[in-house]
Amino acid sequence: MYALVSSLCFFLIAGSFQAPPLSEALRSRIEQLHEAPATRVLDVRLLRPDAVAHFFQERSFQPAWEGQRARAIVDAIREIEHDGLNPRDYHLAALEKALTSNAPAPAARADVEILLTDALAALIDDVRFGKVRPATLDRRWNVDPRANTPPLEAFVAQVASASSVPQVIEGLKPSHFIYRGLKAQLVARRADVARGGWPAVPAGAALKPGTSDPRVQAVRARLAASGELPSADGGAEYDDALAAAVRRFQEQHRLTPDGIIG
Repeated sequence: MYALVSSLCFFLIAGSFQAPPLSEALRSRIEQLHEAPATRVLDVRLLRPDAVAHFFQERSFQPAWEGQRARAIVDAIREIEHDGLNPRDYHLAALEKALTSNAPAPAARADVEILLTDALAALIDDVRFGKVRPATLDRRWNVDPRANTPPLEAFVAQVASASSVPQVIEGLKPSHFIYRGLKAQLVARRADVARGGWPAVPAGAALKPGTSDPRVQAVRARLAASGELPSADGGAEYDDALAAAVRRFQEQHRLTPDGIIG
């Protein structure tokens, strides 16, 4: 009798248990996307639908990006421009609009969770391995940097389990000194653009050391702007100091360092 009562209680409790509405909405939406991967979410197509599906399946369709964690992902998307990528490519407009809604229904919240996960997966994939696959440019460039690496959803799960979302996303970016140098140069070149860009040198006959030409002043301004010449001060004479700066420019750009401006 005791066993019968215990069994009855167990089935009554189990029968009364229901998954939270958001988890059920996530499960339903993921199943829909599995059957029709081209289905649009918040009016946009997913970039990495397989990674999104595997991520939520492995966590039993539990939400991952509620509250400030969602905002942290959107902030990371905005800041990805510092890595040479375009924030608009990662659902930024749709996410900003969706996150302004107050207390949306479970189905709408599920869509936000899915779109956040997709944007994060695509961002991680692009920043770690490159947005352009080399083989699409030339079949001989057939080395895939993704080979023998963890699946993309594993990187997303790493972010989801972290106490600091921004810190983990930053840690997933390349740390190679060339990559860091390129980021620094990107900042510098954007600053040049904000100041109006580099001065232009008018076209004309070749300029050679020892000659005098009104365009020499434009050359001085151009080389001072990019750092090969300490100052733009000087006249129209193509003197030795300017010739040395021109040769530095030529060497840096793998041109013949003859000091002649063609």
